[in-house]
Amino acid sequence: MTICPECYGVGEAVISCGFCGAYVCEECYMRHLVMCGPDDEKQKLDETTKASQGLLCRMIEKDSTKRWYDDTEDNIINHYVKHSTFTNLTFECIPSSMFEEVIPKEIERVLTISNIYHLEIPAKKVSIPALIQAVNLLPNITTLKVHSLSTDETTELTLKQLLILCSIKETSKITKVYLEEIDDVKELDFLFTFCPCMDYFKVRCINTMDVQSFLLTIFKKIKQNNNHHLRSLCFPVQTVDEQIVKNIERMINGEKLLSNFRVKRILDTVYLRWK
Repeated sequence: MTICPECYGVGEAVISCGFCGAYVCEECYMRHLVMCGPDDEKQKLDETTKASQGLLCRMIEKDSTKRWYDDTEDNIINHYVKHSTFTNLTFECIPSSMFEEVIPKEIERVLTISNIYHLEIPAKKVSIPALIQAVNLLPNITTLKVHSLSTDETTELTLKQLLILCSIKETSKITKVYLEEIDDVKELDFLFTFCPCMDYFKVRCINTMDVQSFLLTIFKKIKQNNNHHLRSLCFPVQTVDEQIVKNIERMINGEKLLSNFRVKRILDTVYLRWK
């Protein structure tokens, strides 16, 4: 057993510092980064450490807790459905300026322990290059949850990133995607390109358009990308009555978007499925 130099052996040293290479225990990891990192990052890391004692990433293996990808219409109605028990990886407490630098090191460390099938990034406005980088290192993930994406026009993908994106499109296993907040149609453009096998798409908050515009945009993207996989949408509504269901059905029929579909509201969430 390797002794942690920060706590003098109280915890087993299992995590490698991305700056100096030293091995420390999980409890000391954030504090060690604050002391070891570059000066311009120390204050950000220190603030992050004070705000939360969590790790930069958290891995949950064989966890039977219900998660968002279990939250489909069928699973809500059929409470006996067994929840997923595959390994889930969540990145948390990462300053945005360090995201692209820290992710590869964290993923490399985690993959020495277990394969990862579910990825969650709760950080707001995750850069598209950083997301490409993370998913490229996790070829087995089947679900992806992101709080929100940055579509800053000043950030252009490099040739290497474009090649990686093309490779991911060909090999992606991601079938379920949860974008917590959507602010720009460009986020949808990217996700349909990035996750061509997506069959379930969930959104918690739509900030820039109403439900009708959202659905019209989704089906426009499906047609543009020749997507034959997506068969289920989950999105929020402000009106918690059955009239919203009738309005959605009327709009879909009027625009001739679908011929064989079902709309169901559960509290303030609408589930749309089609064949």
